[in-house]
Amino acid sequence: MRRWRAVPEPEMSQPRLPLSSTIQASTGPVRRWAGIPYASAERFEPARAVDVLPGQALTAGPAPAQPLPYYEDPGAPVSEDCLNLTVWAPQEAGEEPLPVVVWIYGGGFEHGANSSAFSDASALAGTGGVIAVAPNYRTGVLGFLSLSHLGGYNGVSNLGLRDAVLALRWIRRHIAAFGGDPSRVTVVGESAGAFIAGALPAIDEAAGLYSGLVLASGGMSRVVPGWRAKEMTAAFLRELGVEHDPQALRRADLADLFAAQPTIAVSDIGQRNSTAPQALGIVDDSAEPTGVLAMHPMRALEAGRAALTPILVCSTRDEISAFRNPEVFDPVDLDAVRSEIEDLGVERTQAEALVTHYASLPEAPTGEAGSTPGLVRQRMLTDWIYRLPAARAALAQAAAGGTAYLAMTGRADGAQAGHACDGPALLGSSWPQSTPAMKARDAQVRGWVLDMATDGEPGWPALPAGQAPAPERVEELRLGQGAVVAVAGEDFDAAGDYRMMTELWHGVGRP
Repeated sequence: MRRWRAVPEPEMSQPRLPLSSTIQASTGPVRRWAGIPYASAERFEPARAVDVLPGQALTAGPAPAQPLPYYEDPGAPVSEDCLNLTVWAPQEAGEEPLPVVVWIYGGGFEHGANSSAFSDASALAGTGGVIAVAPNYRTGVLGFLSLSHLGGYNGVSNLGLRDAVLALRWIRRHIAAFGGDPSRVTVVGESAGAFIAGALPAIDEAAGLYSGLVLASGGMSRVVPGWRAKEMTAAFLRELGVEHDPQALRRADLADLFAAQPTIAVSDIGQRNSTAPQALGIVDDSAEPTGVLAMHPMRALEAGRAALTPILVCSTRDEISAFRNPEVFDPVDLDAVRSEIEDLGVERTQAEALVTHYASLPEAPTGEAGSTPGLVRQRMLTDWIYRLPAARAALAQAAAGGTAYLAMTGRADGAQAGHACDGPALLGSSWPQSTPAMKARDAQVRGWVLDMATDGEPGWPALPAGQAPAPERVEELRLGQGAVVAVAGEDFDAAGDYRMMTELWHGVGRP
């Protein structure tokens, strides 16, 4: 049953389309409009909407400025003037308006671009069922350094997130001209993109701009407390030597800004995703007079602000395996893992029980014993960073009376299902090195996205909805008992795995 958010009628869209190019996607021929500006912005300023369609849109626009080495080839020259988007539509779209999928790319809040090969949504449009759109947003300190508490920087927090909202507003106004239905817009985000998409229910200005959310490997947990954001800003200014002249950031060399970025964005995946992340992310600016968030994104779910919005939350079975470099990742022993868990706010007895649980799990597909400190930490952080927040977000949405679906991308051909293994699948394609079994798994994930966009449901029952319990007791909905959790790939009891995990971490504060 469809449960779409009630949205007002869109404003009239300009009828004249820019010139487009025609490409052959893996699923069929597609029309593509690239490099369409939707907003413009000066450095460390909120963006302003651009509401005029260009005469042609044949080549990708600039990618967001980002430091070397690139997380992935951005596919276009980088620039601070990067707020553009790409639209893909089936070559033969018919007369009825099509639902819209909006792709928000990942990249750790530091990298990414809509011109990257990993943001190519042409295969979704090539199915003939949807219009796809991929906007750029500002990344790194240019998009997520919080300056609004300083003089002369009014509204300068979560600039990259604000960019995404402006892109959605452009889509609302113009997508009908491209054959899209502005009342049926499903936002799909992966990793950092999922954290951005997950923040939308907490933003008043985003209400009515989307009808569904797909959050893959991210959700409501990469939220930087306001006090931490101010600490990071102070450290960044000190590193640049401009703590007494914050306005110098506007004049600073871009290379100097990026050289100072590691001061506040460490490389260790655990530290980057603690309760007070030592990395860039969604800043809880709800206490700021000019903040974009009305509240913490998890509180928004608990308050029922997304109750009319179907939400699919997905993680992968072995998320952290993608980040594991044993030389810098693996702890010396299991006591180090226990200490890390205690640092997350877990009391010793529960921390010891968690270590015992992870050490008792079977060996990895690589043959590594389950009790090795590195694998125990990998599995612990997979739950802490991705799978626990996924379960809690879905349960909070259901508890508030909303429609929530929970899924997991599993292994294929015995390979671990690491972070972003399903990234191309969310866009309708596969990694170049994918095996037939991996491509079959990807087809399942693509089906989830298309079904969410077209029907508001991915093909299995939603989690039981009911009256919300206290936030710290949300797992009392007993995930897995009567609830259905979809799995792409292997035959695996993901519901039971999610249930055991939420019970093991019961009572630990974690969005």
